[in-house]
Amino acid sequence: MTEHKHIRIIVEIKRGNREEVEFHHDRVTGREIKEAVRVPLGSELAAKQDERLRVIANDETITIINGEHFVVEHKEVTIHIDKKKYESPNPTTGAALYTLGNVPADYDLFEEIPGQGDDKLIPNDGKTIWLKDGLHFYTAKHSLNPGDGE
Repeated sequence: MTEHKHIRIIVEIKRGNREEVEFHHDRVTGREIKEAVRVPLGSELAAKQDERLRVIANDETITIINGEHFVVEHKEVTIHIDKKKYESPNPTTGAALYTLGNVPADYDLFEEIPGQGDDKLIPNDGKTIWLKDGLHFYTAKHSLNPGDGE
């Protein structure tokens, strides 16, 4: 008797928009996952592994496990810097975000992290950053000195 598998994975299509998909086999391609959640084949699919993302090609076959998380990365995403809307290539770099938001030289750029955790400092460098649609960033002076009138 053949055992039927029911493997459910979670795919984040846009920030806050997650879809659960069920497969009856544990070997799938990136294309199969994209088709199951109805996203363009040109978008990037990545597996979340220890807070890192690993891109899965359309023709790549992977073994999925129940409850595994994936993220769809669109080639261009909408983000906000200091409450202004921008379109950014994805992935990008910290330096490109500083340029996109016209961040002054004496300011830092931070990603707003929902909840009680600290917001994330974005270094002004060439390191690759993967964005999600709808992310919010803000700028702040390098050194804030309470009482100096700034």
